[in-house]
Amino acid sequence: MTPVTASVTIGFASNKEANSTFSAEVDSRDDGLNLGKTQFSPGDSVGILLYKGVDVTNVTSFATSGNLSQGATIAVEMVETISFANTDTFNSQYPVNAGTATITWWGPSPSVTMPAAGGTLFSTATKVIAVGELKYKTQAQTWTLSGVNVAYPSALVVFTGEAP
Repeated sequence: MTPVTASVTIGFASNKEANSTFSAEVDSRDDGLNLGKTQFSPGDSVGILLYKGVDVTNVTSFATSGNLSQGATIAVEMVETISFANTDTFNSQYPVNAGTATITWWGPSPSVTMPAAGGTLFSTATKVIAVGELKYKTQAQTWTLSGVNVAYPSALVVFTGEAP
């Protein structure tokens, strides 16, 4: 029987500027820490990416088994489909590095105010209807989970932080 895996990433924003985005995920990028691998065998090390808005401080980490070690902060390229459905705001999934966002519109091309550095909030002067592709870079802290007890079928990794 083939193993299957399901996961969810939940980001929380505590203010309108959404500078408190906070989420973690297994690095699934083909050229990333796990080279595209998202399922692991006992004894494997697992690369994790932690994304946090500029307002998140005092980050702590915990793993139910093994060793969790922080690595470098890296730039990660993102591509999202965005839509304004009779609204004047949109939030990207991850914090946006200043000056890296570009939008290719598929149809009407509204003028958009980009988010502040590390923010996620895009806005227009009035409510619009538009759809397009958003490309940008974000920062992620790299983490590695290693040394998980080979007798355990799973390990839980938790990150916490503080936001205003």
